[in-house]
Amino acid sequence: MALERLQKIKYHLIISDFRLPHIHGLKLIQTAQKENRKCRFLLISASTPETIDFDIKKTPILGFMMKRFSPLELRDLVTKHFDSLVK
Repeated sequence: MALERLQKIKYHLIISDFRLPHIHGLKLIQTAQKENRKCRFLLISASTPETIDFDIKKTPILGFMMKRFSPLELRDLVTKHFDSLVK
């Protein structure tokens, strides 16, 4: 479902869990990047960034949020991203 939507809609920001039922977060990022190089990601996970099996620095990830984050933390990261687009 996520992959089909990526082919139809050009997103600026995708907020996604790293581990999805039918696709790994890295595969989602790679596919989105093929469709839209400007797309950025905010990943959510119960795992720590250190335990994830790919180099976050080599991907277009704006942020990484551990589950149990507050809505204000999410709002701040999203606002920061869109503010950077206007500058």
